[in-house]
Amino acid sequence: MPFNPYTVILLAAALGGLGVAAWGWRVLQRSRRAARWPSVEGEIVESRPGEGSELLPRIVFRYVVDGREYRSPYRLPEGAHPFSDYSRILLERYPVGRRVTVHYDPEDPARATLEPPRVDWLPLALGLAVALGAILALLLA
Repeated sequence: MPFNPYTVILLAAALGGLGVAAWGWRVLQRSRRAARWPSVEGEIVESRPGEGSELLPRIVFRYVVDGREYRSPYRLPEGAHPFSDYSRILLERYPVGRRVTVHYDPEDPARATLEPPRVDWLPLALGLAVALGAILALLLA
């Protein structure tokens, strides 16, 4: 059987698709867990523009879980990407003194977020589609 470079390309696509699907499954599971984290009321204690070329402002919030106070910086939800006006929007949304809902990890209450990640199936679906398409093309070739 002669060497067929398309077979190598399709194998690479299938393996790459499976890798993306595995990563997508992990992201999906992590975001589903975080979406079910309990919440408490908290307060913004620091809110100022980022320094230099930072796109994100410095926002810190405090909250209490089981009688213990925690402080945490604002973090982007997984998969989010800041844009030029994002800092201004966040500073308007989270001024100092604003009462906020804080979602925290019950296994590690120091890990918290103001915006839980949305459950995103897209990486898993795209990875599976690429892998299945490549495998099908290999079988039909």
